[in-house]
Amino acid sequence: MSAEKKNHLIMVDVIKGICIIMVILTHVTTIPNDTRKLILYPFTILPAVPIFLMLSGFTFSMAEMSKADNKSSYDIAQWFDKNRFFSRFKRFFIPYLIADLSILLFLILLCNVRRFSFSTLWKIFIFGGRGPGGYYVILLMEFLVLFPFLLYGINKSPFLFSMFIVCFYIAYETLCRYVWNLEEAVYNRLVFHYILHILLGLLLYKYKEKITNSAIPLISLVIGIIYIINVYYWGYKPLLGMDAGSRKSFGILFSFGLICYLLQLEPWAKKYSVLLKPISYIGKASYHILLAQMVFFYFARYFHVEDMIGYLPVIIVFDLVMGLTSGCLFYAVDTEVRNWIALSRKMSEKH
Repeated sequence: MSAEKKNHLIMVDVIKGICIIMVILTHVTTIPNDTRKLILYPFTILPAVPIFLMLSGFTFSMAEMSKADNKSSYDIAQWFDKNRFFSRFKRFFIPYLIADLSILLFLILLCNVRRFSFSTLWKIFIFGGRGPGGYYVILLMEFLVLFPFLLYGINKSPFLFSMFIVCFYIAYETLCRYVWNLEEAVYNRLVFHYILHILLGLLLYKYKEKITNSAIPLISLVIGIIYIINVYYWGYKPLLGMDAGSRKSFGILFSFGLICYLLQLEPWAKKYSVLLKPISYIGKASYHILLAQMVFFYFARYFHVEDMIGYLPVIIVFDLVMGLTSGCLFYAVDTEVRNWIALSRKMSEKH
């Protein structure tokens, strides 16, 4: 058994599975504000993206340090090894490229679009495709470049580096809001305003036992809850950033505390792993589900499918079924193809 599989946590997949369901619900535009308040939208739906980013920092740290020769430090060159880096990059990029091409193909076949200018194609590509959630794809690509430097800093000097990142975040968000004239679409696709999320994921990996056995998760939850209530229900206007709430500033502490408590359920998850297999599989397929739901929502809105259905509960069920089934199928096919390619290479090397 590889070190990566040995260290794999079932609860990570479970959390990701729940979060990708929340992401799909985020994109159901017909949910009225009254319903959102009733289901505590800022606490149940919006934390999905912060949780994904924190888990990325956590799981990538776990995977990298399990392979590191020196467990007390980290060699950045290890991450950028040609074979390893491009193998990892392709696992994100190729499914994304397929999603983009499928949209273009459907536009040609179903919508009678015959010509695309180079600028249009380039904009589609660098902005994460079409459909809701594309910004996250671009964040992942940027994350692949930024992550090893953050891991190196955390291993080198955890406290000083964390203080540096906090100061950097404050300066960056101040410039974004008061100095630079960034378009919202550009702002949302720059990984730097999510740098605290990744940092918390790295710190959780490094000090998991100490953090989970302390009052830090409870304190984080309380601070996050107070902040989110102030922003979403009492009209508080934060000083930093171009947006706030559950996904930014003190609001992300709610997501951090939640992750800390959920990860402590790992013994329970291992005991009931068979029952958790469906949601675990959804978690493993979460990236492909994100891409599939982007394509689905793009055409659902192009053809006004939700308007034709009309009834909100049916819309929600329909959107979830379409997003999850298409994404899981996409993941299954992609996994089989990659396994077949890997097996073919091994066979060719033997001969």
